[in-house]
Amino acid sequence: MQTSQHIVVALSALLILTLAALPYLVCVVRRRATESGFAAGLAQHEADHAIRIAALNADADALAKERLDEQRTHARLSEQRLALIAELEARIMSYTGLAVSRADYEHLKNAAETLRLARNTWQKLQGAEPWCKRAYDECQGILGLASRVHSELRKAPAIAATVKECTHA
Repeated sequence: MQTSQHIVVALSALLILTLAALPYLVCVVRRRATESGFAAGLAQHEADHAIRIAALNADADALAKERLDEQRTHARLSEQRLALIAELEARIMSYTGLAVSRADYEHLKNAAETLRLARNTWQKLQGAEPWCKRAYDECQGILGLASRVHSELRKAPAIAATVKECTHA
């Protein structure tokens, strides 16, 4: 055989071996490409999830900040309302409080004593009987008023304490 025939036979054998191995090589290349594409898809999927998680965390942080601002606003409004309630309670207590004081009671007692002294003085004079009677009647009226004021003054601290206990309970 000639050299050229040997070359042709060797090339033919090489071609047959290549054609026999080609499906195997194509399968290996296809499998590697599929694995590479799958890995790239997983990496892209992970990146997309990381972006979504970062966006959700940013939203959660924004909501937490908004909630904190709302809580501060609510606390400030609550303090203002409590201050207003306290002011209104003070106004109510000042309106429902007694219009008389201990000094008023003392003035009433002194006025009654003065009228009693005037009556005792006028009893010694002739013709002053109507003034004596009037002084006596007014003295009795003022003493009655003074006793009512005195009883209200004694009840007032108990009422105020009861009202304060009810408002703070």
